Amino acid sequence: MKETWNTFPRQMVQKINGLLDQAQPNSLKAFHIYKMCKNENLWDKSYSEFSYLLSNFYQTHPAERSKSQMDQFLNQPMDWRSFESVKLTFRTADIGSSEIRDIASWAHHMLRLHYDKAPQFTSIDTLSKAIFDLTHPEFNEKDQDIDFEDFCDAWKSAADKLYGKKFEAEHELVLSELRNLNHLIETHALEIARRHLLNRIYLTQTEINWVEKSREAVMAGTAMPRYPLSRGPDKSQLVDLLKWLTLWEVSRSSKAAAVQDKVEKLRIYIQNECDFLLATCRR
Repeated sequence: MKETWNTFPRQMVQKINGLLDQAQPNSLKAFHIYKMCKNENLWDKSYSEFSYLLSNFYQTHPAERSKSQMDQFLNQPMDWRSFESVKLTFRTADIGSSEIRDIASWAHHMLRLHYDKAPQFTSIDTLSKAIFDLTHPEFNEKDQDIDFEDFCDAWKSAADKLYGKKFEAEHELVLSELRNLNHLIETHALEIARRHLLNRIYLTQTEINWVEKSREAVMAGTAMPRYPLSRGPDKSQLVDLLKWLTLWEVSRSSKAAAVQDKVEKLRIYIQNECDFLLATCRR
């Protein structure tokens, strides 16, 4: 139980952000995708049929949602940039009240077990309101990548609206403990990251340019760029990247559905690898 409590902040954030993994697009987003496909001549049938197929697409986990699946759904290829707009945020997703209440119930149970008394601000209704506000953001509010401080602010706001200042002092003590717990979690994660950075490589500007062009190529579905040096890369990460790019290059023109699924997964892997190299290996 203690081990579970010590990860409460991290689990809370994961559960809230995880709501997007199982969400369907809201009606406005679904219609936007429909109109985009109509305008790009990717769909010529009814909206009701489009909605049914779109719902099936979002029933798969985000890691498994591939461009090739969308291409099969439309019976023709979608542009990569258009496919990127299919991603959901809390502003464009339909988040159900039952899913919100499930997270609130879990959090209430954890808080009730940790504290001798269950203060009113830890009630399921109060926690549900906090999570609802986070997952139904206003125009100028964050709509993805919720962190624990976002949750604390939303919880404090929800409690103030429901109870005024009645439990403010007690609530601040609980929030302070949870923030300290989250700080320990983040400090541990940063220490792991620091150890990794000590072993990282640095890229030259020539190598950075090649990685950037490689990322652009897989995103656009165009031919991979040649490595700028005739001897090839000598850094292990770049050697591996060139290997995966070469495999992607020889496979990308295949029309077979089974091959296209693998090409899509390979594209995502290469994109992530390029993003990692560009984010961590610059001088």
